[in-house]
Amino acid sequence: MNYFQGLIAVYRTVAVDNTPPISFSDTDVELEKIKQLWQLALSSIFCEQWNFRKDLMTFQTVAGQASYDMPVGIIEKSGVSIAGNTYLLINEKAPYSLTVQSGVPQRYYVQGSKLVLHPTPTDARTVNVHYLHLMQAKDESGNLKAKMELETDVPNIPEQFHDLIVSKTELLYMRDTATRNSAQLKEDIKKRISQLTDLDRGTLEASPIIIL
Repeated sequence: MNYFQGLIAVYRTVAVDNTPPISFSDTDVELEKIKQLWQLALSSIFCEQWNFRKDLMTFQTVAGQASYDMPVGIIEKSGVSIAGNTYLLINEKAPYSLTVQSGVPQRYYVQGSKLVLHPTPTDARTVNVHYLHLMQAKDESGNLKAKMELETDVPNIPEQFHDLIVSKTELLYMRDTATRNSAQLKEDIKKRISQLTDLDRGTLEASPIIIL
């Protein structure tokens, strides 16, 4: 389901007295409202720690270089390690507590968009960074995007659960306009969240909780 298809699915349900627009660029007031609510719905679902958000970035250290680019996402707890070693680097924002200033890195901290290793590496080693990515969408070629913008963009969640975004958008619309009772829709969303959790279950420490 691409962005425009999803919006029209919502439109047909909540704006029953209106004729659905035939173009994504239509200036229809209801369509613009639904676009905003769609983004909120997707964000509310996507922000949880689903396994499908998990990603891995690797890089090689350079002798004498402590600072490296961060992945676009949130580093997981105990998510940074040096390949070939059993220990994890500890997220600590006080590198001066170590007396050794160069050698095999033992800790890391985040400084702006950089991941800083300490002690400063003295040779080339592979560093693994496990993180939760922030890319909520894909374009029609499959490239990841921060959010849905074009009519052919698709949500970056398992395809069989794209309808969950439709339902959540409809719920937000009903709340915003107080058009009708949403109790049944809430139950339907809870069931779909449960099914998505079952599909996603694996290494999560706890099942995500979506606030309705």
